[in-house]
Amino acid sequence: MNPDCPLHGKLGKGNIIRHSFYKMRQGRRRRYLCKACMKTFGSTAKAPYYRLQKSRSTFDEVATMAVEGVGISATTRIKNLAPDTVAHWRKKAAAYADRFNDKTLKGFDLTELQADEMRTFVDTKLKLLIKQKTLTQKDESDRLPTLE
Repeated sequence: MNPDCPLHGKLGKGNIIRHSFYKMRQGRRRRYLCKACMKTFGSTAKAPYYRLQKSRSTFDEVATMAVEGVGISATTRIKNLAPDTVAHWRKKAAAYADRFNDKTLKGFDLTELQADEMRTFVDTKLKLLIKQKTLTQKDESDRLPTLE
């Protein structure tokens, strides 16, 4: 977690060891020690849960509610949290989601499209197809059979 450490970002070097615990309302959390630079860090360092005073599940539920379109005021009433807390958590979750997408979706050409826009587009196209099909069937049934 220390960018100045000579082994920063290198996995499997044996420099990270379990060091101690620290107490939280939700229980104990593990602390780790880097033997190369002698710095300690928590298990949630560089994660959206870092220094979170509530449970991880509450944070996840607030983030999910934001994705589902639930507003800040409704979320504060449902989860019994302060509006500033909900706003901060939403920004934090969005920042980590952006960082995750930047790291994992490299090389993909993506166009941002909301799910409701996609549904509207598909529904419109589907209605047009159904309308064209009924008109075609109606035209065919309007024709009188000819006797030859």
